[in-house]
Amino acid sequence: MSVARRYSGRGNPPLTSIGLGQAAAVATRLAPSSDITAVVQLTAVRARQTAETIGSAVGIRSAKLDDLTETDFGAWRA
Repeated sequence: MSVARRYSGRGNPPLTSIGLGQAAAVATRLAPSSDITAVVQLTAVRARQTAETIGSAVGIRSAKLDDLTETDFGAWRA
């Protein structure tokens, strides 16, 4: 949705190839850090994909927190 300059809110699209690349770049940048003790994720697929990519790079399994959620924009997200 970001590529189209739209909010996805609680919509659940996966990461695009651009988003996957961005997640990999962040993971590469964070991998050398020894300060990371947890990686958490929202329930959205794209959040899981990002958290798992980063968690894998830093050697931590990501944890889903059901209480974390994105803003619901209602009809605006369509």
